[in-house]
Amino acid sequence: MTGSVARSAGLPDCSAVVAGNGATRTLLAIVRGAVTYDEICAETGLNRSTTHRHLLLLWSEGLVDWEEGKKATLHPTVRVVG
Repeated sequence: MTGSVARSAGLPDCSAVVAGNGATRTLLAIVRGAVTYDEICAETGLNRSTTHRHLLLLWSEGLVDWEEGKKATLHPTVRVVG
């Protein structure tokens, strides 16, 4: 996912983002199309509990949303403006 999705969207790989900002890397992965924990973890290099914490933070800020109890419904509420 990382290579092809990032290239097709014209976005940098998560590794190009400052290493200490996991929430930003998580949001970039979601904007690029990641919809599951496994996809986000693979793209960001973060573990599931850290990813969960970042998702809750992003949700509380209104940047992402999902349908409770349903798989693969995670989506950004923001879009790339370029």
